[in-house]
Amino acid sequence: MKEIKETATAHMRRNLEAGGNWTCLCEACGHLRSLVSIEKMLEFDFKYDGLGAGTLAFGDHSGLGRGGTGVLEVAGQAVATRKMEHTIPFMLQFDESLDVGSDTQTGVNDADYKPPFKFSGKIHKITLSIDRPKLSPDDVKKLQEKAKEKAIRD
Repeated sequence: MKEIKETATAHMRRNLEAGGNWTCLCEACGHLRSLVSIEKMLEFDFKYDGLGAGTLAFGDHSGLGRGGTGVLEVAGQAVATRKMEHTIPFMLQFDESLDVGSDTQTGVNDADYKPPFKFSGKIHKITLSIDRPKLSPDDVKKLQEKAKEKAIRD
């Protein structure tokens, strides 16, 4: 699957940069198009490795900016799993947004595409669910002990 994706991505980029549509008829492009050309349910699940913003209540930033693992599924089948070493620890810049259908500001990677890179298909529905990490009683106890130790040192 990795080779198919790399080949099709290179062909798609070449066609789009030349000002055309993605018209390549090679086997790799045909396979990738079959995954995206008919209505499919896409799901991205990200499992965060950190404790989350709850650590801030104890004067501790350790719960922010941690990594995690993302899994992309197409029609219920996992097609890619990636480990991210870090996430954004606080907020995005004021002019960034959650773009759907095009990237209106800063692209993720200029080597992959140039904004606005509009999606030409039809998005029927988007559901965004955010399950923020919750501190367990044991996490709270450890953070309280750490805060007490810090207060004694200071």
